Amino acid sequence: MEKPMRRFATAATSVVLAATLAGSVLAGCADDSVTTQAQGVRVLAEPDIPERTDGEGLDGSMAPVVSETVVSSLEEFVVQSASGILGSENTGDNVIYAPTSLYYALSLAAAGAQGDTRSELYDFLHTQDSDQARAACRDLALALHANELCEMSMANSVWIAAHAPFEKGYLDIVREDYLASAYEADFGTKEVDAAISSWIADKTGGLLAPQVETDADWLSALVNAMHFKGSWAVPFDADKTSEDVFHAAAGDTQASFMERSAESGFLDGEGFIRAGLYFNGGAQMLFVLPDEGISPSDILADGTVLASALFDDNNADAEITYRIPKFSFDVELQLVETLRSMGLELPFSDKADFSAMTSVPAYLSSIKHGSCVSIDEEGAEAAAYTMAGVSVMSMPMPPDSHLDFVCDRPFLFAIVSPEGAPLFVGVVEDPAK
Repeated sequence: MEKPMRRFATAATSVVLAATLAGSVLAGCADDSVTTQAQGVRVLAEPDIPERTDGEGLDGSMAPVVSETVVSSLEEFVVQSASGILGSENTGDNVIYAPTSLYYALSLAAAGAQGDTRSELYDFLHTQDSDQARAACRDLALALHANELCEMSMANSVWIAAHAPFEKGYLDIVREDYLASAYEADFGTKEVDAAISSWIADKTGGLLAPQVETDADWLSALVNAMHFKGSWAVPFDADKTSEDVFHAAAGDTQASFMERSAESGFLDGEGFIRAGLYFNGGAQMLFVLPDEGISPSDILADGTVLASALFDDNNADAEITYRIPKFSFDVELQLVETLRSMGLELPFSDKADFSAMTSVPAYLSSIKHGSCVSIDEEGAEAAAYTMAGVSVMSMPMPPDSHLDFVCDRPFLFAIVSPEGAPLFVGVVEDPAK
């Protein structure tokens, strides 16, 4: 799409908006990080997040009850999106994405859309366009934040172009329902690019600091970031970790296999066996091992099988000897074409309608997604971000009692919150990469 001239309203519009939102900053916890001190960035609003009594965050006793509807919506979203995103990257490399991060970034876009664009986004997210559904997103974010035994955090931010006319109602919704911070920014400058990267690094525990490149024609950047760090409820014994063969699709390779035994549940599914390990705090990491002759992409390609592999709770119990390879990798993805191929069309087209966000004709011009994950004897850590760029539109436009669960060939994995939200889903093709 041809880049147009910037056509914004007068500076007075932005000044009035900033003045109106100024009180919102006082209601929340002001962000005094390097991000907000950057040249060309100004804080407009911060979310009102309750604090723990120790001053470190939300008290676990205050965590809201998470609605089953948002978890079910996320499950359907994973089944729809995992095949297109993970399957499209089927190059023999390891791959991961954070469906919950992508879901929230698209939700920020949906809240600013109108008409058919709004309907298409909410349909794609498998959720209702309702205050209750948006409140459920807030509750999930707070519940993750409140877990005192496992580090799980999510943050959202909306960056808007200086002097761009934005709807106050939209910024109120994303602050209240998605706990999003709002910043005014001079897009297309190295200072703002560095500030967004710094914000992402801060919200992902320093694991991700992407090279951000905004364009001068951007009206907004909608950003989600997530961080997970969990310790196994029962750690692996490092003395039992040993080198062994991993049967990658491209040929055998060496990997460091952790080993321990536990009485646990497993699912002997159609073309796979799934087992899981718990973290302190109730989160769980699932490992989906395809049967011999079946690849992770085969499971991803069948929505029914994938849904069973990730979400079927019809487990049987056994004494399981786990042999899991240690792995660590990161991935960056550009998702516009992938999402279009999955049926999300209008937000990226010259027919997009984001008039609930801004009076300037706009469309989603980019969606960048980055994730990383690592596991070892102590636990697992993962992080992700999703950044959606909103640009000015040009016109027109069967089991035994004992199970040896040896992940020595390509497998799928998922990290699931205690509430059942699928935080990360990935494929390990070769743990040595």
